[in-house]
Amino acid sequence: MRAGADRGSRGGGVVHLPNAFGASTPALGMKETAPMKSLVLFGILAVFLAGLTPVASAADGTTLTGHVLCAKCTLKKADAGHCQNVLVVTDQDGKTSEYYIAKNDVSEHFGHVCKGDKAAVVTGQIEEKDGKMWITPSKMEEEK
Repeated sequence: MRAGADRGSRGGGVVHLPNAFGASTPALGMKETAPMKSLVLFGILAVFLAGLTPVASAADGTTLTGHVLCAKCTLKKADAGHCQNVLVVTDQDGKTSEYYIAKNDVSEHFGHVCKGDKAAVVTGQIEEKDGKMWITPSKMEEEK
């Protein structure tokens, strides 16, 4: 019998080799024990689930809270040739940022705000186009 082989009570013919801690582990290419399989499967599942969490968050996009105003009628933007909803967000320091709201089914359902403003919470993907920040909404709700 080779060194480290255990043919009696430990797995019927599986070669076990001592590891760094003196415990016996199956040699490479040999059958794994049931607890080891469970541990490996649990590890694979944990890595898989951890990888899904950021993907789900990224798919939802960024959530911003502010006021929806019209770029042409309320904000009087010189380059606004037509009515366009803009989300104006004010941070803790009082600095304002403007996010032009891309037209899609979600923004159409929310409705256009021509004169005045409407407090809103907007979730979507943000990108910069032509020097302006745009948000393509996946969800828009009037803030209450």
